Amino acid sequence: MKNPILRILPALIFTGVAALAIVQHRDYVEAGIWALFALAVVLPALPASGNNKRTLQLVAVGFMVLGIILLVLRLLNILPVPLRPLS
Repeated sequence: MKNPILRILPALIFTGVAALAIVQHRDYVEAGIWALFALAVVLPALPASGNNKRTLQLVAVGFMVLGIILLVLRLLNILPVPLRPLS
């Protein structure tokens, strides 16, 4: 994936989904989960050299693991579901 737009496209999609979660449902937990996934995709795509590249990859894996943990907690109904105002 030499094209920089293709490397950043998944992060843009995750960020868009996070923005929709905030706008449509006011669901900040879901938005945070999608933002963590976006960071996990963007960090390895950043230009770095040597040891910095390895550090960015480890941080990205940490964000991905944290996002997956939060997602599982959300699916198990441990994390709160947003209260939607009545229309």
